[in-house]
Amino acid sequence: MEGLPFLKSFRSKLLISSVCIVGIIFGFGFYIFLKISDIQTIVKVGILSEADVVLLRDYIKELAKGSFFFLGVMFVFVFGMLINLILNLTFSLQKILYGVREMREGRLSYRIILRSEDEFGAIATFLNSATGSIEQTQKELVEAKEHVEEKVEERTRQLREEQAKLLASIESLVRGYML
Repeated sequence: MEGLPFLKSFRSKLLISSVCIVGIIFGFGFYIFLKISDIQTIVKVGILSEADVVLLRDYIKELAKGSFFFLGVMFVFVFGMLINLILNLTFSLQKILYGVREMREGRLSYRIILRSEDEFGAIATFLNSATGSIEQTQKELVEAKEHVEEKVEERTRQLREEQAKLLASIESLVRGYML
């Protein structure tokens, strides 16, 4: 795939399939047109003998067989391409939807593994990145909460020490005043 970067996009794959279908239809039509013009040329040349008419019928039968074979092969080829395209689309969407469900359920460590370089691969990469950012932010918030609790406990201890010193000072003043 690296040598054909224009095939990485899902839209490009769909466009190429459509062009193949149109090409097959025009190619088949052009093939039939050429064969019919060959027959018309043979008929215009002059009076045909009985043997020539038989040969012409055989030629037309062979033309029909070849045309239907060509059309059948092309149909199978294009049908296979479309089935492959649809299966890739379905597979990619299923992987992305499963990943979104996992993330929605809170399993932020889940990553969508989709080794595709088209739009679906970009979506999977974006979702993985966004989930990673959310997971990291969540960890930072938990750490910050723990540090806040530690700071509150430290400040509370300091305030109690100051309070104890003040109470001791007040008691010594009261004692000294009372004496």
